[in-house]
Amino acid sequence: MSSSRDTATYREYQDPTLFGQELRRSVMSLHNINLQRVDRMTMAHSIEARVPFLDIEMIELAQTIPPELKLHRNGGPRVIEKWVLRRACEDLLPAAVVWRDKE
Repeated sequence: MSSSRDTATYREYQDPTLFGQELRRSVMSLHNINLQRVDRMTMAHSIEARVPFLDIEMIELAQTIPPELKLHRNGGPRVIEKWVLRRACEDLLPAAVVWRDKE
């Protein structure tokens, strides 16, 4: 698969190395586009946004997790995104929330 800049296509990556590289590229480019957009939109509506998963220590920790655990394949056609995060929250949130499909 060619490197796609559309986050909706992460699940299409078959090669864990390429997937890991794309995740790193995405995180490094967040400030240039997405974070500025969030900042402008929330300021326009007098709201203060929080992005806890972009804490430097959290990013460094996330980059140590093997890419194949981030997109988990159960042997079937369904790819479970954010599998590690879902497992970490399994005892904190209802299963219907943790394991729901992306909306």
